[in-house]
Amino acid sequence: MYTPEYNLINFRLTERASDDEKEAAIHIESLLGSLNIFTNNLSAVVSLFENLSEQFRTADTDELGTIAAWQHVAARDGAITIFNFRKMP
Repeated sequence: MYTPEYNLINFRLTERASDDEKEAAIHIESLLGSLNIFTNNLSAVVSLFENLSEQFRTADTDELGTIAAWQHVAARDGAITIFNFRKMP
């Protein structure tokens, strides 16, 4: 089972920020939370693609088409994750 590798949201900046810095700290924590989601999603997709690559090497001939299709889905999801990260504010 896949477990997320990265956790960027435990900085607790807002707890340590002064009143003048609170708004900026909230914004930074929000961006780190988004980065954390994108990072873990991309990591999961790469893990899935690599797992499917291993299965492809040992699969029966009748399973190859299905595994290749799932690899395509994983690759497409990874590309969309990168595209969406680029669009992040």
